Amino acid sequence: MLEQEFKYLITAEFYSDLKEKFLCGAPLEITNTYYLDTQGLLQGNGVTVRIREESGRRFFQVKQKLKHPPKTEGALTIREEYSSEIESFAADKILSAVRNLTQLDVQDLYPAGQLQTFRGQIELGNSSVLCLDRNIYLDSVDYEAEIEYSGEEPSARAKAMAALLEKNSLPYCGGKRTRFLRRLRQLAQQNPPRAV
Repeated sequence: MLEQEFKYLITAEFYSDLKEKFLCGAPLEITNTYYLDTQGLLQGNGVTVRIREESGRRFFQVKQKLKHPPKTEGALTIREEYSSEIESFAADKILSAVRNLTQLDVQDLYPAGQLQTFRGQIELGNSSVLCLDRNIYLDSVDYEAEIEYSGEEPSARAKAMAALLEKNSLPYCGGKRTRFLRRLRQLAQQNPPRAV
């Protein structure tokens, strides 16, 4: 399935304003555990492998770049996404699925860490949804707005919201996985392993 979304990094203040104006009710709690391989094939090819837990359910997910991506502008990202609900984590089955989906000779997988998201959602019509996310990972917190849509075009309301977000967003610095991995590298550089 194609994942099509506009992504914006926003300030805590703007997140609070949007949340107050548009959301009601408790946010959805999502925990993503990201997996890497020791060869660096996944990261080197821009592939995300994660287990997502939400509402008592667990999903194995793989996201990867399109082989022939369309030209996109601004904050729009389009990726191929595979998602399957799982009962438990079976390492050999997950590794086999990653190899089949990515066509990469990945030899192993290890958990790199978790990112917790508190998400509020607003329906914008025409299969378009605004997601307001508060993300907590490693020792960081950030705020993000995503407009997800299916089909050819996002709704008119989604386009209007995208224009508002474009004016009020921070410089884009990658999706959740990219920011998580960047922070992981920074922490590794600050705290290199010590010989015993």
